[in-house]
Amino acid sequence: MHVLCPSCSTENNIDIGREISCGKCHASLSGFVYKKYKKPLISAISALIIGAYGSYKMEDMYFDYARYPLAVEYAIIDACATSDRSSLTLPEFANKKYICLCAFEKSMSEIPYAEYKKNTNEFLSTFGSKVYECK
Repeated sequence: MHVLCPSCSTENNIDIGREISCGKCHASLSGFVYKKYKKPLISAISALIIGAYGSYKMEDMYFDYARYPLAVEYAIIDACATSDRSSLTLPEFANKKYICLCAFEKSMSEIPYAEYKKNTNEFLSTFGSKVYECK
């Protein structure tokens, strides 16, 4: 078998049938079973598990999957903000939009989108009560 020396890069021919001994103490190395140390594999698996768990927790903390589709959110808030056809000053309109956003946010946390699709009237009654809470 040809082995390249890691320290001096010299190619050595090793006879497998011959007894191999330690270069320093000349003790025999035959008769033992040698295994590759699996520390890098264990470290890689540990890092993968920690990374998967961390990304799972990050999803729970930072991504909000309970949101309504953007078009539905916009339609509800726009209908709320423009429902009064009277003329409003810019600060009054901004306040009205703020109240609508507040009411929608509170309603959305109580009624998920799946329930909204099943029973729109329940959402509308909740939304109406939240408008008065946000005023």
